[in-house]
Amino acid sequence: MSQLAVLLEVSSPKPGNVNREAGFSDSSFRHFLASAAAMGRGIHLAASRGTLAAAGELGLSEIGIGEAILTTVLDVFTRLNRSNTILGTILLHAPLATAMGACAYESGGIRPRELRAWIQRTVNATTVEDTLNVYRALRTVMPRGDRHKATSAWTEFHARYDIENPHVLENVKNDRMTLHALFKASARVDRVSREWADGFETVIETLWPALRESLHGLEDAEEAIVDLFICQLAEEPDGHIANRAGIEAAEYVMQAARDVIASTENREVRIRDLDTVLRSRGNELNPGSTEDLVSAAVFCRLVEIEMPA
Repeated sequence: MSQLAVLLEVSSPKPGNVNREAGFSDSSFRHFLASAAAMGRGIHLAASRGTLAAAGELGLSEIGIGEAILTTVLDVFTRLNRSNTILGTILLHAPLATAMGACAYESGGIRPRELRAWIQRTVNATTVEDTLNVYRALRTVMPRGDRHKATSAWTEFHARYDIENPHVLENVKNDRMTLHALFKASARVDRVSREWADGFETVIETLWPALRESLHGLEDAEEAIVDLFICQLAEEPDGHIANRAGIEAAEYVMQAARDVIASTENREVRIRDLDTVLRSRGNELNPGSTEDLVSAAVFCRLVEIEMPA
């Protein structure tokens, strides 16, 4: 279901994102297809570890969510596909898969409250080795964009754990920095980190319930995904845009998405106009963080449809 979520999400014509009709110079629809095809082993590892933890055969600190993330990243980005396509998605799907595995073992399906409880237990029990494995994964991809380093939210602490710091792995070991502590401290400068720190609040409490009302199968998936994407884009400045083009650009895009929602006529034309604006500066205005959150919510909804609790 994780792979299907990525395929459905990228296939939908969301404004400013890669989809089956549009791409960028460094990433295209086929790169995302390759990414989805290659991510199965790592996500399966995450889910199986969650099942073992729920069965009492594995301690929470032994789940190894960092290993699952690293496995997925290595499979996705070191073979046919060298384009940074779904890194944020992997960082969200892996803990979700772990929690889903646990919930499926306990009740045969997933419910928001139980899923979030298992995510929080998994995240709270992360180790230093999990952190090191995630850094190894990040260094494989080396995500671009550093506008956040010029903001007041960026501190000496963040510089100490910056992926580009040559001593970062040594710092993690010396400081005994767990993955939970790292993401909690990074929540102000990174959207995926904030979701980890908040126990996946946005994905589970906001986006997933919205999809429950609009996504009931493959027939209505595209419209539901596009609508959810625009609603989330209108809710807060996209982290990927802020990191690449600055917070002012991200706020401008947020307002543009609000204008689309507020319009009562020619909505499809307004969505196309928004898409044109977002593509006017290459992929600087690509709402990648919003895409990651929506993909995670689609993952939840698909599993819920297949395994109702």
